[in-house]
Amino acid sequence: MKGTYLANGPQPRIPASYPPPPLTLSGRFLTPIEVRTLALLYWPYREVEHAYQIAVRESGLYTAAWNWNLPIEDSRGLWQINVLAWPDPGKWNLFDPQIAAYWGGWIYAREGWEPWRAAGPHPFPWP
Repeated sequence: MKGTYLANGPQPRIPASYPPPPLTLSGRFLTPIEVRTLALLYWPYREVEHAYQIAVRESGLYTAAWNWNLPIEDSRGLWQINVLAWPDPGKWNLFDPQIAAYWGGWIYAREGWEPWRAAGPHPFPWP
C-alpha cells in the first residue's frame, strides 16, 4: 500500500536534525469569531469568510493541528501550512493562531487559494 512502510522494507528519508512531533501539543479550539477576527487582520475583507472556511476544513479550528507525514507533508496550525512547501513560515511557531493567520495571509497574497485547493468542496466558487 502506498505510504505504508514495512518493518524490513524501505523507510522514509528523514533528516537526522528534523525533530519528530511531540507526543502532545498544547492547543485549544478557537471560536468562529476568533478565527474570523484573525483572518480580518491578514486577508482582504472579501476573503475573510473563505479564510474561516479553510481553517474549519483544515484544522477544525484547533490551534495545535499537525499533519506530520514525512517526506510528503508537515502541515501545521489553523490553516495547515505545509512547511516543506513553504520553508519561511516553518521558522515560526505556526501553532500560535496569530502567527498562523499572518503566514496564511502571506501565502494567500502570493498564491491566492491555490495552496488550499485540496481542502475540499467550498460553499462558494474558487476565485
